[in-house]
Amino acid sequence: MEPIHLSRTEQDESTHKDPRTSPADQATEEGTPSSSSALERRSVLKGLAVCAVPFVAGQSVAGESGSEDATYGNGGYGAGAYGGVDSDAPVTDDPDPLERTILIDGIGTTGESQYEIEIDGTVEPSTYKGASIDETTVIEDGHVSGSVTGWRDAFRFDGEIESLTVDGSARVYVDDDRVDPVEYGGESVSVLTFVGNGVPSRYRVTVDGDLEVLEGDAELTASGDTATGSIETDVHRLQFTGDLLECTFEEGGTQVYLDDERIDPEEYDGTEQLPHLIVFDGTGADDSSHYAFSVSEGVEQSTDDGATKTTGSVIDGNEVRGSVEAGEKTAYRFDGEIETFSLVGTADVDVSYDRW
Repeated sequence: MEPIHLSRTEQDESTHKDPRTSPADQATEEGTPSSSSALERRSVLKGLAVCAVPFVAGQSVAGESGSEDATYGNGGYGAGAYGGVDSDAPVTDDPDPLERTILIDGIGTTGESQYEIEIDGTVEPSTYKGASIDETTVIEDGHVSGSVTGWRDAFRFDGEIESLTVDGSARVYVDDDRVDPVEYGGESVSVLTFVGNGVPSRYRVTVDGDLEVLEGDAELTASGDTATGSIETDVHRLQFTGDLLECTFEEGGTQVYLDDERIDPEEYDGTEQLPHLIVFDGTGADDSSHYAFSVSEGVEQSTDDGATKTTGSVIDGNEVRGSVEAGEKTAYRFDGEIETFSLVGTADVDVSYDRW
């Protein structure tokens, strides 16, 4: 059996016969004056009772002068045991969080979209914007591979994206900006959607890549870079790589969407599309804006980026004059360089070169 060690106070109490009085009180009753040391011991006991901390013989009291290992405050009952802060311990900051984000958004798409990402830094899965963390996603040495079907995957990372490929119709956002995988060395994948409006319609589609059916019926067929279909009330979806070269109706006509933007099929008649785009954006303006510009080669109106064609626009050779109302957009495709330009109003102007 381990020997039991008693402190001086405990030894005094062990010889105390009357439990109703302290050893000092008993000494007074017996005619012996109470010593100052007894009062000090009572004070220590009182302080310990308030703190509700066991007093063990052989250990120094917290805050005692010259003590390097105080029993409570930085020992078994203090900061180390219960999550407190030791004022003498060094304070270290948490490492910086991964601030950049990449979101693979499959909401509103059909079928599975597979993706691969290469990052030259640290990357980890995230629930950013409601994304789910899929156990089948593989992350190894900055390489991420996974898939989404109707929902989102997201990741936080530092460093730069070295490559990004998406096989499917999912959209990609980097730091909340939508991006084209082509910008990161990947292959551009788009979705063309036909929405029937009750009018019997027959159409033909040609791309400069590969084309396949995502959704449709027996009236929709695809082979290589060409697809043909007949539609009245259904929805047809085609996925393709590269650029849309032709989208023509041989009969009827209906609504057509390229990814999430409605397009004018007449702009895709099989002729080569002008490479550059200028957009006059009045969505943030309070009033109409008037513009004029000229280019070194051809120019024509466009419905890219949700723009609408306006009858108020005048194209005279390579010169353009027009206006954009508040809350609307107008756009033009052109070739060559912009030679002259003027704008009266607060519309935003965006110029994109080689915008295929």
